[in-house]
Amino acid sequence: MKLSFCILACSVTFAQAQNLIVNPGFESGNTGFSSDYSFSGGGNCCEGQYTVRGNGNTFNGAFVNPPASVPGSVLFMVINGSTAPNLRIWYQTVGVTPGQEYELSLLGCTAVAGGPAILQFQVDGALIGSSRTLPTVTREWVSLTARWTAPAGVTSIQLAVRNLNTATFPNDFYIDGVSMVAVVPPCPADFNQDGGIDGSDVEAFFAAFESGDQSADVNQDGGITGEDVEVFFVAWEAGGC
Repeated sequence: MKLSFCILACSVTFAQAQNLIVNPGFESGNTGFSSDYSFSGGGNCCEGQYTVRGNGNTFNGAFVNPPASVPGSVLFMVINGSTAPNLRIWYQTVGVTPGQEYELSLLGCTAVAGGPAILQFQVDGALIGSSRTLPTVTREWVSLTARWTAPAGVTSIQLAVRNLNTATFPNDFYIDGVSMVAVVPPCPADFNQDGGIDGSDVEAFFAAFESGDQSADVNQDGGITGEDVEVFFVAWEAGGC
């Protein structure tokens, strides 16, 4: 079967993943989020306290200062883990789209070597994804990630971070770079997902289109029609998304 088509003049906007978190890297200080821990603008007296600054050692002399979590990062959340269960280290209300899948992530680092924090995301009171145990050593940032899909009818959630370790010592750590982004479908122009945009993408697209393979639904409307051809070729002729 040979297909003939005409590329119509049209404007197609491809979604770009944007971080939905306010003050994700704490560079604006202690603002834009809430916590069940108590804030200290000075030193650290006890478990269950936190601050936001670029030097953990000035909060507690036993804390080892970390390197920058990412280039350009200055401030981060400094935490002395609580012995009380079910407390949220950090939480924020976030608007979501029903049916949309989201990628959640943050960076964590141990402040005092030994028994590390065990971090996990929580949505509306329910833990999601897998937990991440921070390194037993200091000065090493690692990532916690999870995927979550907004249920039907849900347009706003309370996203939180929990520490599942309630030991008194050491259980001290840092977090930075909290992120929640919509999972964006792959670029339709690179249909075969080989990292390049060339004739092989056209061949792969039409093979899927003619066979009715669901991957040819590049406009994500639930059907495989001529509109998918238009969307594919607008992206392909533009050389990307």
